[in-house]
Amino acid sequence: MSGTHNRMILISTNSTAIGGAIAAHLQSRNLGRVELRPSTGGDYGLRLKEHAPVAWIHALAEALCPLQPTYLHSYDPEISDGSPEDFADADAVLQLPDYPAGSPLPEINLQGNSSAYLDRGKACLHLIPARKRETHSKHVENSKLGGTPGLSIQTLEIAAFLLAREGLQVAVERPGPMEEDRDYPPATLKVELADPAVNSLPEIARYPVVVRTDLPESGLAMVEALQAAGFRAILGQPLSGGEVVETAITLREGPLSDEGMAETLKSLRFIITTTCTSLGIDMQRYPVQTDHAMGRLDAILFLPTKACLAGTARSTGGDHPDRFRVTIETDEPSHPVVLELGRQLQAKGFRPPLVVDAHSAMDIEPGPDRTLIRSVFRLVSGALRHQPASRQIMVDLLEAARGRLGADASMPLRDENLWPEYDADVHIELPVRGVAGGELTARLKKPDLYFVKLVCSDLSAWTELEATLAEAGFNLLENSSDGSESPPVLIHGAAPEEVMALVSHHVRAAVGKTPRIRRKFHDGDREIYIHLPTKPMKRKAVPRPKLSDRTAVPVVRRDRPFLDADMAGVTVAGIRLERRNRGAHDCMVPPASHFSHFCVDQSAAPTLLHLALSVRLGEPCLLEGETSTAKTSSIQYLASLVGQPVARINLNGQTDTGELIGRFVPATGSRTADAAQWAWQDGILLEALRHGWWVILDEVNLAEPAILERLNSLLERSPSLLVTEHNNHVFGPGGEPIHGDFRIFATMNPAEYSGRNTLSPAYRDRWRGHLIVQGAGEGDYRAMLRQMVLGERPRVCLDGMLYGNPTQGEATHGELADQEGIGDFIDALARFQASLDAACRRGIQGGQSLSGRKERPVFTRRGLIAILDHLASPAHAGRGMSVQTLRQEAVQRYFLARFDGEEEVSVVQQLLQASGLRILTGGAA
Repeated sequence: MSGTHNRMILISTNSTAIGGAIAAHLQSRNLGRVELRPSTGGDYGLRLKEHAPVAWIHALAEALCPLQPTYLHSYDPEISDGSPEDFADADAVLQLPDYPAGSPLPEINLQGNSSAYLDRGKACLHLIPARKRETHSKHVENSKLGGTPGLSIQTLEIAAFLLAREGLQVAVERPGPMEEDRDYPPATLKVELADPAVNSLPEIARYPVVVRTDLPESGLAMVEALQAAGFRAILGQPLSGGEVVETAITLREGPLSDEGMAETLKSLRFIITTTCTSLGIDMQRYPVQTDHAMGRLDAILFLPTKACLAGTARSTGGDHPDRFRVTIETDEPSHPVVLELGRQLQAKGFRPPLVVDAHSAMDIEPGPDRTLIRSVFRLVSGALRHQPASRQIMVDLLEAARGRLGADASMPLRDENLWPEYDADVHIELPVRGVAGGELTARLKKPDLYFVKLVCSDLSAWTELEATLAEAGFNLLENSSDGSESPPVLIHGAAPEEVMALVSHHVRAAVGKTPRIRRKFHDGDREIYIHLPTKPMKRKAVPRPKLSDRTAVPVVRRDRPFLDADMAGVTVAGIRLERRNRGAHDCMVPPASHFSHFCVDQSAAPTLLHLALSVRLGEPCLLEGETSTAKTSSIQYLASLVGQPVARINLNGQTDTGELIGRFVPATGSRTADAAQWAWQDGILLEALRHGWWVILDEVNLAEPAILERLNSLLERSPSLLVTEHNNHVFGPGGEPIHGDFRIFATMNPAEYSGRNTLSPAYRDRWRGHLIVQGAGEGDYRAMLRQMVLGERPRVCLDGMLYGNPTQGEATHGELADQEGIGDFIDALARFQASLDAACRRGIQGGQSLSGRKERPVFTRRGLIAILDHLASPAHAGRGMSVQTLRQEAVQRYFLARFDGEEEVSVVQQLLQASGLRILTGGAA
């Protein structure tokens, strides 16, 4: 370009290194003479002399790319603008961003998939001032740079310019704008460099795999297997003796941990597992472990073959005690019982436990110190919970330790599965001081151990409550006027039921409403937060019960809950059912997740008690009742609690004995020239007899009587079955033993239902455990809704026994708990469900027919669950609907939509008003 050598470019900057790099690049492009001058401040941009040649300006912009300085304005050197000496001799002035002394500098995070590219990147970026520099080796698909909000665009452009100058082209991703009132981390420049030489290789061969082992022969076999699959595998340094002791079969994934290398990593793990298996290693006991450590551009396989073959390597899978890392937290580490427990654990194959000294509740005095309490016997685990043999050893040893310490029933062992299934850590909390004689339990019930805080928008109305709590012995914290809970709510951690009952009593007396209680804090936290409304509520007068309403049966109170489930089994009203050991048919155990809504209320309790007794006595059990009275689900719920496989058979008029007993089917093997070969296939019932499943015959009175009579022998006191269909094989006395866990159940609707057969009295009599299941009422509906929303489980009174409070459950729809008026809505919904169901059953309500159609509407718990699902669904996001409108939509959808005609709708509207659901009146239908 003619005349460019006479052009002059000034670079105004306080970073000589960056300015010099830009100047050298511009001079290499023959754009003129370039000089650096100290910056006097100003915006990042480019000033050009008026009438500068357009071609030269274009060449200058191209040379500066990817810098994109703002075009500030042109200037005339003959017209003074306050600083003519700065521009008199210049055709262009580039003002670079300043880095003032003391200003926050960015962090530079450089990542790359080859050492060569990382070195080149560091050499380029060292010119940019930074508060911190980090370099990481990892898989990178494309070269790019970006930054966190707050990183200046100029810094991005300068970094891209410095990299481009060395032939490293990167895509620039500009950070988003910073939002007001939001804290951001310090600005960070993120650079990723992808080496084309690495990415041009097949994905499986991009990064080497280093095999380190204690047996060279196995290392060579592994390398050969990996190389045959296309990996770049090499044999690394042998494992040292210390590494063999502490190292399981571990794959340090390195760059293969990136999402883009997922298929390669999957193939690598498969080859490692199959090769180890061929070497004779038990891969159930020693599955491949994962190490996500970064910092290298290779994957490393640690393979202690010799130790695994000898069984001396630490187990990492399966039911082996040495797999688990045990920590004992206790207030007396040197106590003989604690020391003996450590020795017993090691004798049973567990690794030596780590013993941690912890505070005891017996050491804590009233006052400002709110140290965490260690006050319960607790076993917290993850993987251990799924390994019955090791878990049972652990539980037995802990129960024995409890006994030696003198613990009574008030301090049971709590077995909690809080960690992921793969987590091998086991945490034991073992209190010692004050356990014998119940001193610790008594101390924990003293109010002076706990701290209460009132949380309310206006605390002036609660001075009397504050004084009452102080008089009761509680410590008072500074109150707060900022509350997020829907009042009244009590939130606590360590306080036992007796203490919370005392607080609840005082709050109810002051507020006029019973508060909800939530355990949200840590188990050792002594604070109790009391969320209160603005002022006390009007207290509703509680009518005195009439003498005729009082039960004639004296009520006996029991401390234990009606249903108490643990990992070893379940106790139903004192009837203990042990949990079945895990086995090959665990897939047939009803998943616990299917019963998150199941409520053990006053209507469900008699059914569960009847079922538990039938299982314990080994009696066939028949449940008869209206549709949706939880007949089948009660059986499955109990099976889920005890880990029992279940086979459910839906009977109908077309069911034949082949489905139950078995039939001949075409063989899958060889065939003769004359006819197909046939093979006998056992039916569901024979499989159940052999493997100990529970069998549920659903809708038993829909089947043909001949089919039912075929099973008569299984309903006798000594059940048996003669398989006349195949070789007269015998199950029971004199033949193949029937598995001890086998049980048979049946369910049916009343004979009045359409299409049902009438069972003969003789056949009914064979079902010794025959129960007429009662439907749910308003109280049961309310209990289920409160459990699902608030986590409150109801108490049960059965046969004159009032069982203790069950443990607080997890709310399946807890996100609804803080909705305005949710408690009143639940109560009204339960009343409406009960009255509507009763009206449909009677057929006439208020003079109007609700059953004019051939099939009357049926309203069950499913409708209530559907309403809660509707209210909690994320599908409503963005619709802009109020809570009241959404509730109205739900009731319309799942209740009113089943009726047609003005007369029916009018009757339903009356029921809505009577129930208190006034949000739906006035044309909701």
